[in-house]
Amino acid sequence: MSSDIAPEYLSRIQSLRPDLSIDTGRQINDGGMNVVAIVNDAWVFRFVRHESGRQALTNELRVFELLRNRVDLALPDPVIRCDDAIVYRLIEGEPMTSWLLSSYDNETQQQIADQLSSFLRQMHSIPSEGDRPIGERDWCAGLREEMKRVLYPHMTQYQRSYADYLLDGALRNPDFFDHTPVLINNDIHAYHILIDTAKRRINGLIDFGQACYGNPGLDFACLLQYYGESFVERLLRTYPEATAFLPYARWVALLNELEWVMCGIVENRVTWHFRAHLGINHDIRLPF
Repeated sequence: MSSDIAPEYLSRIQSLRPDLSIDTGRQINDGGMNVVAIVNDAWVFRFVRHESGRQALTNELRVFELLRNRVDLALPDPVIRCDDAIVYRLIEGEPMTSWLLSSYDNETQQQIADQLSSFLRQMHSIPSEGDRPIGERDWCAGLREEMKRVLYPHMTQYQRSYADYLLDGALRNPDFFDHTPVLINNDIHAYHILIDTAKRRINGLIDFGQACYGNPGLDFACLLQYYGESFVERLLRTYPEATAFLPYARWVALLNELEWVMCGIVENRVTWHFRAHLGINHDIRLPF
């Protein structure tokens, strides 16, 4: 057996699948909520790190049921479900990084965009059955005051003016936060979209732990950060309604970078928040 899986996880794998002969195994520790073990390049064993991970897993399993038979792309289909772990067949593919995407010709990029936009349109067609959300404007006003207190002392006047532009621009628009809540992924990062590099198409999506009912612009904010305006524009061919989400998506994508730095300052150490902008795309138009 060739494996770099830690003994405690290897033992758990064997308890969950005593019938499985382990020939190879590798452990992935990059996730904030989960530790992942890939066994025999065929099975994914995902273990939660802490209590919030349990809550996310419960939420994810609920979302899988909502999406079953309603979307065209492959999603994890757990064969074992526990309160702290799931096991499913590996969805093969490479993360859809911006540099992988840019290596393809225009036609291939458009085909991939069509796949992704069709998936988003299918997911966003599932409406919330609850009340409309309230309080986002108040949240933004509170964030503005927190940034003035925590972040502004570490910024130049030019940078403070930029933050003012983003925050005040949203607050002075009475309709800016209006939306109809729908099911969103809320975490559709490049490493959650898997590309079949031989066929040059999306093979599936993983990680729906942060999915919720919310503003569909949040999904487009993630895509803007990783792929920029030129790719997101391709999505509009099969999802033209998303044009209405883009001002909000641009605002979120740009505001995120300020929030990441502020979180790092609050924690008083070099954290994920100071590194979060590395590797993302900066081709984002201003929202106002």
